[in-house]
Amino acid sequence: MSVAVSARAPARSRPASKQAAPRAVPRRRVRPRRMTAGGAVWVVVLAALLGGIVALNVAALRDSIEVNRLQAHAQQVQDENRLLRNQVTNLSSPTSIGVAAQRLGMVPADPNTTKYVRLHRPHPKVTTRP
Repeated sequence: MSVAVSARAPARSRPASKQAAPRAVPRRRVRPRRMTAGGAVWVVVLAALLGGIVALNVAALRDSIEVNRLQAHAQQVQDENRLLRNQVTNLSSPTSIGVAAQRLGMVPADPNTTKYVRLHRPHPKVTTRP
């Protein structure tokens, strides 16, 4: 029987200190992405939307302030109307009318000497006979 021997020489082992470190896989350089035209458009659209939302909020706040001012004015006018109605009620009472008449020199009429004038006379009925 014959054994085949390889023609190669046995591999030499290197000492541990001289062994090469495993090679690191070179990393690709990451380049910063440039803003494309599409990205710029999106930024402009989002900025416009946010600006519109802020503008709507400001307009709503202004309207709210105006509504509060008008409500306060309406309440003031209602209070003035209430006061004027009370004055009209007080001045139109029979007692205050009598006091005002006496201040002007008027006196009550004597019921015994008072005479009444009729402005409308009833017409006599005219009957025609056939």
